[in-house]
Amino acid sequence: MRTIRQSRSWIPFTGLVLFLTLVQGTTRTNAQENAGPPKLGNSNVTSAAAEESSIETLGKMIAGTWAIDATSEPREAGSKQGKDVGRSVIRFGPGRLALIEDYRTHGDAGARVALGIFWWDGNAQGYRTMFCEARDPRGCSVHDGLGNWEGADWVFRTAFEAKDKKKVNVKEVLHATSPSSFTATFYRSENGGSMKLDWTVKHTKIGAH
Repeated sequence: MRTIRQSRSWIPFTGLVLFLTLVQGTTRTNAQENAGPPKLGNSNVTSAAAEESSIETLGKMIAGTWAIDATSEPREAGSKQGKDVGRSVIRFGPGRLALIEDYRTHGDAGARVALGIFWWDGNAQGYRTMFCEARDPRGCSVHDGLGNWEGADWVFRTAFEAKDKKKVNVKEVLHATSPSSFTATFYRSENGGSMKLDWTVKHTKIGAH
């Protein structure tokens, strides 16, 4: 889910040691400072909801075992859409301080086995993410950006310089399409141009009835 396409290759990331350092100082109290998505229905917040951390709020949407159906949009004239399928398992890490993703797909982009991690940064008041896979020459790297809630959607923005020196901006939107499905939609712009649909990853919960 958390891979960002970069000219059919993938953005580099940093190591797990950095992740552990970042989350070590993030207490459950700091996590509660994030408002999270709006609560629908009864405006009275229960004590259980008040104690819910920011990473647990995100986990309500994305934790589970998911069938993946991904579509990448053509970037050049004459090219066609790419299709990949597979499975993603997203679970809470120790102490429920982070969400850990085991991502495995195959298709037009080739076989991919990757590790993704999400956590709440109380100092920055936003979500951080990292990804590890064989295509990253450093093994693991942290995305330069912050995620947060915009209405009921989780939105992450990042920017980087591509290998061809283009200035690239990416927006990822996680949107719950049902209690047992959500979609990760990626938009991309280059050198200050308009955002265009780049990649759509549909998640359908396995075993949901």
